[in-house]
Amino acid sequence: MSDPDAPVMPPALLSDLQALSHRFAWLIDHRGGVGVSELFTPDGQYELVGIGTLAGRAQIDDFYAYRRTTDRIARHVFSNLTILTADHARAQTCSVLTLYAANGAAPHAAHPAMVADYDDTLRLGDDGRWRFARRTVTRILGEHPNLTGETTT
Repeated sequence: MSDPDAPVMPPALLSDLQALSHRFAWLIDHRGGVGVSELFTPDGQYELVGIGTLAGRAQIDDFYAYRRTTDRIARHVFSNLTILTADHARAQTCSVLTLYAANGAAPHAAHPAMVADYDDTLRLGDDGRWRFARRTVTRILGEHPNLTGETTT
């Protein structure tokens, strides 16, 4: 049964927004986050609920530069992308992240470290590319990632 209140979205929009989410994951998993900040608007915010907010591309770059100093491996698997609202220049979406991650050289056992909701506000730039204006990550299951590799007691 279809939801009569659900917005009808052009397939190209869904494809564009999925590609952006996939690029985000690929850059983290395969390039240590190099280029992730360019997927955000210049004033974009990346909030990890319970941890903090990175504001602007410079803070996002600094975060991933630090992360590259750790011996962290991860695979970010995004699914269930749902467009909540959209018009010609803005969109609101929600997706689910299943995170597999560990510190130290691969291979590791493949147990999800965390499942989180990603609530996104996106804007279409003058160059025709969608970017994240805000990404809010809310942990639903599991633990926040241990990005430092330090043991907690």
